[in-house]
Amino acid sequence: EAEAAAALAREERDAKERARARLAKALQRSEGTRLVATAQAVLDRDPRLALLLAIEGAVRAPGAHANRMLLAAIAKAPGPEVWLAAAPQALHMAFDPRGTRLATSHRDGRVRVWDTDTGACLRVLDLGREMVAGLIWASATNRIAAVNATGAAGVWDGETYERLVTVAADRGGAKLHGMGGATFVADGSRAVLARWGGSRLLDLESGAAHDEIPDTDGQRLWLSPSGRPLLRSVRQAHDVSRERLILRDLEDGSEEALDPAIHGSWTHATVFSPDGSCLVASLGTEGACLVDTATGRTIRRLPAREDGEPKLIFRLGFSGDGRRVFTSNGARTWIWDARHGHCVATLRHRRSNTLFPALDLTGSRFYALTDAGQGVTALHVYCVATGELLHELPTRPRAIRFAVSADGERVALM
Repeated sequence: EAEAAAALAREERDAKERARARLAKALQRSEGTRLVATAQAVLDRDPRLALLLAIEGAVRAPGAHANRMLLAAIAKAPGPEVWLAAAPQALHMAFDPRGTRLATSHRDGRVRVWDTDTGACLRVLDLGREMVAGLIWASATNRIAAVNATGAAGVWDGETYERLVTVAADRGGAKLHGMGGATFVADGSRAVLARWGGSRLLDLESGAAHDEIPDTDGQRLWLSPSGRPLLRSVRQAHDVSRERLILRDLEDGSEEALDPAIHGSWTHATVFSPDGSCLVASLGTEGACLVDTATGRTIRRLPAREDGEPKLIFRLGFSGDGRRVFTSNGARTWIWDARHGHCVATLRHRRSNTLFPALDLTGSRFYALTDAGQGVTALHVYCVATGELLHELPTRPRAIRFAVSADGERVALM
């Protein structure tokens, strides 16, 4: 009787789960149908909005009607507005929260703010004579923060350009190494600078600086957007081509080594999710993996699905909302659902030399800057839902990187 009762309970539980799954699927399809209908209603008035609605509708409610609406929106929607940063020796770029201004950093130690409508330089922010090692325009606080190679830093108000915080340079003469640079938390309140001779942790609210983070001399460092875990690389003494990745809690100093599967070969790319709860790391030719930053354990692997000889996965990233992640070997890009791990789309690039890729805020559009040869690059914009190439925008002179505004409507090339 007990076994029969347990079996009956399991059947009832399974039936409830199936009913919930059917309801969730029906609600998702209903929402998709509503989005497609809304896209059709606004198509003539706002083609860009119609395209975004059609993409999301096709994801939630795939079918012939959704595909027809998506193709109609693609045909009418203009491409993103491209803004070429003609600034001298620009190193980094960051849009303001509205996408109407762009900050660029430079080797002369200055940050310049540009009007993306007119191309005029609105303000020059001075950080010293050394080149800028990192730049952020934090959307949550509307503040511009920059760090230079000596460890000096500045924080400015994004509207008035008033200097709010100053961090003095250290006097130790530490230098950036080849893979050095500054990374920031999402709100711009903290930064870490990786250098030879001692890495530096900067508090960009109080202006305080810790001149040395133990055991990080000459290592590559990534600061989580949440501000607490710090990821550091440690090359193996017996083989400098191999490295281990270790998460350090900056509050209590505790450390967690990442899953040993990641330690087998040089890690070619590592990126934190926007909230810092996980990261994606390359596994060379085997693909990539998602890692829980709280435990250092692998959540799931993202294999490199290649027909021929496997190629190195060297480009990784998240969408702005953290729901999607991409892995790329230059010739092909895979878009994954970050939560469930299934492959959402596979994009085959026209050229195998992809220089710089990115997903937009919601993961509905994918941008890839490719080398077209003869000093020309091209920005390709793909629809993730269908895998179709929406726009191909040649750029001359040759661009090396780009930034996308929060709404995806403006792209700055440099």
